[in-house]
Amino acid sequence: MKKIPPFVWTKELAIGIPFVDADHQVLVSLLNLVETCIDAREETFVLGSLLNALAEYTEHHFSREEKLQQVCGYAGLQEHKEIHRRLAGEVDAIGRRFETDPSSVETGEVKEFLRNWLVEHIMVHDFAYRQACVGHEQGAAAGEAIKLANGGVVQSNVLQLDRLRILVIDDNPNFLRLVATVLKAAGIRRVHTAGSAMKGLEWSIRQTADVVLCDWLMRDMNGVDFALKMAEMELPSRVVLMSGCSADSFREQNAGSGVEGFLEKPISAGSLLNAVLNTPSGAA
Repeated sequence: MKKIPPFVWTKELAIGIPFVDADHQVLVSLLNLVETCIDAREETFVLGSLLNALAEYTEHHFSREEKLQQVCGYAGLQEHKEIHRRLAGEVDAIGRRFETDPSSVETGEVKEFLRNWLVEHIMVHDFAYRQACVGHEQGAAAGEAIKLANGGVVQSNVLQLDRLRILVIDDNPNFLRLVATVLKAAGIRRVHTAGSAMKGLEWSIRQTADVVLCDWLMRDMNGVDFALKMAEMELPSRVVLMSGCSADSFREQNAGSGVEGFLEKPISAGSLLNAVLNTPSGAA
C-alpha cells in the first residue's frame, strides 16, 4: 500500500475563531498519529489509547462549537448538532470495534474515513457558520470556556492545569506524542518528554516536575526502580506509573514502592487528566 503523506494544516482551513482553529489543529495531530500508528502496526494499547483520545476530543470540540453557535444565534445550529452526533457516533464506533476485536478495524477504512470527515466537516459545515460567528466575542468566550477537563476531573482542580509542569517518560515515541498532545490540548503548557528512564532522571535533577508519568516496563529501567531512584535522590515529583497491567496487580507486586498513582493502558483523556490531578478515578 502506498504510504499517504501526513495531513497538513494550512491557512485555507482556518475558520478565524482561535479556539476552533486550535481544536482543528489538535484533531489533525491526532489524525496523523492514528495513521502513523496504523502504518507502524503499533501495539494495541497505543492505538487503543489514541482512538479513545480521538473520540473524546471530537466530542469536546463539538460541544465547544455548539456552545459558540448557540450564543451567536446561528440559525443552522440544530442541523450542525445532528451532523456532530453522526460523526461522533462513527468515531466512537471505530474505537469500540477496535476494543472488541482489533483485527476488525481495517487500516484503509479508518484512514479514509478520518480524513474525509475532517476535511468535509471543516471546509463545508464549519465554514457555513463562519459569517455568523467570527468576531462574536461572547460566543467565542462561551465556547472557549468549555475545557477538556470539565467532564472528567474534579472541577476545583481544573484551574490548576495551566500551572502544572509534567514530565512524561516512555520508550514508545508514538505514545509519548499522544500523551503530550492530550495534556497540551487540556491547557497544560509545560509538558516535557523523555524516551528513557535515565533521560527522565537526568532531566529531573536539573528541573522539577509536579508530576512524572512513567511507563512501568522500559528497556533501561522499570518504572518502579525509577520511582525508588527519585525517592533516594529526594526529588519531590509525584510519580504515576503507566502500564497495560491492572492497578490491583500493580499494588500487589509493588507495595511500598513509593509510587503515588497508577494509569492503566489503554488510556483515555479523562483517565490521564484524573491521574495528573490525583483525583480518585486516576490515583492508585
